[in-house]
Order: sequence, then structure tokens, then C-alpha cells
Amino acid sequence: MIKASKKVVTPMISEKLNSSLRLQVCSAEEVDFLITELNPDHELLSAFHHKVKHIL
Repeated sequence: MIKASKKVVTPMISEKLNSSLRLQVCSAEEVDFLITELNPDHELLSAFHHKVKHIL
């Protein structure tokens, strides 16, 4: 489904950032838009700036 999508949008609360689960739907590099309650400049998002195309 990810491969067939034009855009991949992922909402995520800051508590879940940098956590790992047993199931992986896609890699961060496949995400076009990461939506969080944080400011895009927040330090918790620094690891995602080179992986995700847009952080909102």
C-alpha cells in the first residue's frame, strides 16, 4: 500500500517519537509528511529532518 501511494502521511504524538515496536509499517524515509504537536524545529524531531520530507 505504501508503494502504491502518492503521499504517505503519518500523525505521531511526541511520546512515540524514537520508540520501536515489533511491527514496522514503513521506514521513516518513506514518509512524506510527519505531523506532530511539536514545532518542526523542536530538538526531538532533529533525527527526522534528513529522513522525512516534510514535518508539520
